[in-house]
Amino acid sequence: MNSSEDIRNVPTEVVDDFLVVPQNDPNRPATYVAGDLYTTLATTRETDFDFNVIDFFAPVGGGPPQHYHAFEDELWYVTGGELNFSAGNQEANNFSLSEGGLFFSPREKVHSWGNADSEAEIVGNTPGARALGFVNPGALELLFEAAGILVTDRNAPIPPNGDIPFDLEIQSKFGARLGSPVVFTGLGAQ
Repeated sequence: MNSSEDIRNVPTEVVDDFLVVPQNDPNRPATYVAGDLYTTLATTRETDFDFNVIDFFAPVGGGPPQHYHAFEDELWYVTGGELNFSAGNQEANNFSLSEGGLFFSPREKVHSWGNADSEAEIVGNTPGARALGFVNPGALELLFEAAGILVTDRNAPIPPNGDIPFDLEIQSKFGARLGSPVVFTGLGAQ
């Protein structure tokens, strides 16, 4: 089931006081994207489009292909396990970060990240690695909700990457409407 119809029903409003979210809160919006589980801890709607905070959980083999964001800066802080990053599309710019490591990618810079073999964290019954992602300005989780699959059971195994479509047509329309495309360089796009 595609979640593009469901995101209109998410009852979030701009937070004008404090937002407190425990880890693995079952009430937070979550989607399957690129073989991963993305849980939004601070939504675009709650931050008035200023930023997002996303808990990225990647099972072994998870992570998006190389891409860049036309308007968003992105930062990852590894909170468990080890993730592999690529800064640019040069093999020499590949590196791994373990818990406590931080990677920042400014807008319009090609990057990717993934989990080659780390099983240090568990979500439901799926082992993997995780990072907190900070995205500025907000709206990236709206793309995930529109083009990914809405999570209905966090304890179920995360579907393999090949079983999670990322609808490129929806992504293109979403990017055009928002004026903020994500460009997947690994899929032949420039």
